[in-house]
Amino acid sequence: MYFLSFPLLFFVGFCTLNPTNAVFNSNEDEFSFDLPDDVGLELKEAYHGNEYVASIGKVFHLPPPLQETKGFVAKEAQKSHLPHWLLFNKKSGAFWGVPLPGDEGVVNVVLSPVGMEQTQTITIHVTEPAANSEKCQSNEDETVIVLLIDKNIRAIKPKQRVMAISNLAKFFRLPYSAFTLKPQLQQDDISDSSVILAGPGNVQTRSSKTVSLLKVPVGCEGRLWETTASMVHALKQEARDGTIAEVLRLPILGWRVKTEAKAMTRKKRQMVDDYGSGDYDEENYDDNYEEYDDSEDLGDLETDPPIPKTPVTIPAKPLTTTTTTLAPSSSHPHRH
Repeated sequence: MYFLSFPLLFFVGFCTLNPTNAVFNSNEDEFSFDLPDDVGLELKEAYHGNEYVASIGKVFHLPPPLQETKGFVAKEAQKSHLPHWLLFNKKSGAFWGVPLPGDEGVVNVVLSPVGMEQTQTITIHVTEPAANSEKCQSNEDETVIVLLIDKNIRAIKPKQRVMAISNLAKFFRLPYSAFTLKPQLQQDDISDSSVILAGPGNVQTRSSKTVSLLKVPVGCEGRLWETTASMVHALKQEARDGTIAEVLRLPILGWRVKTEAKAMTRKKRQMVDDYGSGDYDEENYDDNYEEYDDSEDLGDLETDPPIPKTPVTIPAKPLTTTTTTLAPSSSHPHRH
């Protein structure tokens, strides 16, 4: 059983009193929080015309066409279906998705209204995301929160990826474009000099052979932005008591606040090369995820990164009992 923190209880209570401001699905027990009005921004096209960019590990959203119709039909050019990562609402014509490593390339989608002969071709360029936040100086390392998810990234279904990121973005009051979902390609080592703070999640025993990481920038060069400082300091309790896991609907092994270099200048560490296999459950994974229902509409979300204000320095003795200098305990396993 998860024990919810006060922030989550507040959001749930608020949404209960304001049913129009939340989306609930009783069949799959999913929920989401509304974004604050001050971060609601229009979707900006990365290319002109009908060309767009989808970044690996990030939420891609293409709003529905401004056209009244009975519905839409979409498929990849020269194919009878869409890529497995791309969700499509045949009623509204909206697209959502989180592409994973291996999905890079160009996707040409043919979109047509039901009962009409006209078609529209949409080109999606699936690429690697920018290495670091543009909010840090060129000579500064990025400061990030990393959540360790006890699940193989390829066992997280396409819609679940979108819901997890968008729900957490709303809970943290950050744009979903700031979050990146990726497989763990390096062994987790809390004694690494890049780790500033670390703590456990709601799961004490790891069940997945490979781990997924959800990353979000919170500052530069070991400092926090004012907009993220309170979020970081609340993370210790919210990760441990199950609040974050409840928002994500995914089990959390732990969390890290660490600096991340813009270039691979550090000594190469042991690589975890089996993220695409192991606990991958083929029976529970369905490639036919190109459609989703209006009852589970993901809403209108923005795509701009967070705008940092004056940075605040992480205290030398942070208010946490788990730092990179402490030995591992039974509640904070040191995995090799």
